[in-house]
Parts: sequence; structure tokens; C-alpha cells
Amino acid sequence: MCNPAESLSSPLRAWLLAMRPKTLAASLVPVFLGCFIAWIEGVFSPLPILALFTAALLIQVASNFANDVIDFEKGADTEDRLGPMRTVQAGLIEAKTMKRATALVLVLAL
Repeated sequence: MCNPAESLSSPLRAWLLAMRPKTLAASLVPVFLGCFIAWIEGVFSPLPILALFTAALLIQVASNFANDVIDFEKGADTEDRLGPMRTVQAGLIEAKTMKRATALVLVLAL
């Protein structure tokens, strides 16, 4: 049987997995609502909206990164855990690297 971690040997694939792309749409729903309200009120402006979309996505990615490393450190992510693979628990990304990436993504969001 193939180890799932071995099939993700590419560092880029590991980071994409850690970003949890399926969760990113949820971060955009409040921004879409704000866009709709701004449009109705006649104050829609594309540049602030672009900044909001970017910040929302980056904050969601940072949250996913932080969750990955914190759950690993608390012992919540074990091999018996159900759901998608967590990259720190699987050994694809080191905990200290994930913490640095979380901080970097939060700085970019600011």
C-alpha cells in the first residue's frame, strides 16, 4: 500500500495541501456580501475590494497553517485522525517552518 505522504513528495504540493484550497471559498463569502452592499449603496470601488479579497484569502491560509501546526503540537493530529492529511503531522513540513510561514502570510495579509 502506498503511503499518502510519499505521493506528495513535491514541496509545492505539500504547501498546497496545507493551504486547504477547499476552505478558501468560505473566506470570500463575507467579502462578496460586502461588495454587494457597496454596489447597492453606490460606493463600490475595485481597488479596496481587491485588497479585501487578497487579505481574506491570506488570513484563511494563515489560519489553516496555524491549525495544522497547533493541532500537531497539541497531539490532536494522529494517524487515527479522520479527514484530509495534515502536513506537519505527516512530516511533509516541519513545525518551525509552518510557524514561520504562518507569520509571513499574516504579514502579507496586513
